[in-house]
Amino acid sequence: MLIRQTALLAGVLGCVLALLLAASSAPAAEIHVAPGGNDAGPGTAERPVATLARARDAARALIAKGLTAPCEVVVHAGTYRLAEPLVLGPEDGGTADQAVTWRAADGPSPVVSGGRAITGWKQDGDVWRAAIPEAKAGAWTFNELFVGGERRPRARHPNEGYARVEKVIDDRRSFTWKEGDLPALADAGEAQLLFLHDWSVTRVRIASMDAASRTLATADRVGGPAAFWRVGGFEPHPRFSIENHPALLDAPGEWYLDTKTGVLTYRPMPGEAVGTTEVVAPVAAQVLV
Repeated sequence: MLIRQTALLAGVLGCVLALLLAASSAPAAEIHVAPGGNDAGPGTAERPVATLARARDAARALIAKGLTAPCEVVVHAGTYRLAEPLVLGPEDGGTADQAVTWRAADGPSPVVSGGRAITGWKQDGDVWRAAIPEAKAGAWTFNELFVGGERRPRARHPNEGYARVEKVIDDRRSFTWKEGDLPALADAGEAQLLFLHDWSVTRVRIASMDAASRTLATADRVGGPAAFWRVGGFEPHPRFSIENHPALLDAPGEWYLDTKTGVLTYRPMPGEAVGTTEVVAPVAAQVLV
């Protein structure tokens, strides 16, 4: 009899414990977000919200009401494009007992991107061109471009390796290059200097290039304030290249942004098709803060 009562008690306790564990592990709420959703929706699996910011705000509303069990934000597959960082702070984590957890939904992984897709491409001979009004207005410029998910180099010279400084004229703003290292350009245009120090680089606008004297001058200081970053501060004949000039657009995969006209020009790689290949440029410096 005692054994039977003990077994019955153990069974009851086991059921109670199982129910308690189930109650403590089951989320009080799930907030679903999917790129094809609607931010005006309730955030259910059937009617997800569309943006990460809206999902965060929905979680904050639940926290403000008082969580009685954990909450999950379920991020479904697709690409979430952010024009500004998603800001999450300690207040978004819930409590030690009732935490808010962000997780990917089962299946393909979601992608959070700080880039914007560029559309409206037109074929122009062996290059593509797209108008970007924000670039012309000075509201958007960029140093990187991604095509089909891969980073593409800006129009540059040399295409491989680097040129070398021959002689330093001003250790912050001008130098001569070695004969044959650079092509003769009619004008500097919007070209930039990419200057290598040690493990760091400087990008600075080129003010002028004189082919006769092989002299390059920059519009701003090269390197940081410390003497180490001056021209010639790391090695006697430092490496550099020049970028973003239409005359340098000579290899597949290169691109050039003209901010005066607001036109982006791209020389496609084999197999890329205008209008179907995705081209993305960065708009957000960070995606999560």
